[in-house]
Amino acid sequence: VGLLGDVIGGGQSARLQEALVRRQQIATNIFGGNFGLVDGADMLFFAAIGKPGASADSLEKALLGELAGASSFTQAELERARASERFNFVDGLQTTGGFSGRADRLAEGWTYYHDANHVNKVLKEFDHVTLADLNKLARECIVPANRVTLVFVPVVRKAPTTSSTRVP
Repeated sequence: VGLLGDVIGGGQSARLQEALVRRQQIATNIFGGNFGLVDGADMLFFAAIGKPGASADSLEKALLGELAGASSFTQAELERARASERFNFVDGLQTTGGFSGRADRLAEGWTYYHDANHVNKVLKEFDHVTLADLNKLARECIVPANRVTLVFVPVVRKAPTTSSTRVP
């Protein structure tokens, strides 16, 4: 599921980055990924930050339109996502503590899989994901009935008024 999140919303080569930031130029930034939950479930999330003055409705429509077509990925997209996940995993192991550090990964292996050695199997798991697996997962998960949409439009604040009267 993490690879799917990366292909769609993880970084400069992601589908949403290409579509909303570069091609349509209605967003300044996109991000997304997977929240792995304690009970083994996953929650994909995707977000777009609109350009100043852009319509929230048009941004939402464009984002949902891209997600609607997100079930036909290329091998190159999978390979980029796989390389990113592999790098992030190995890079995280360079530290002892913190999120994605060695201690966190050992605890994660035991907590989720009852296998502290799971840390040594993760890279192989990334490699076993095929393009057919990725496309099938997208068709199953990224559907309107399996979504929550939140649109946040900040309130425009007025500049503070200044007094023209000076107090000595």
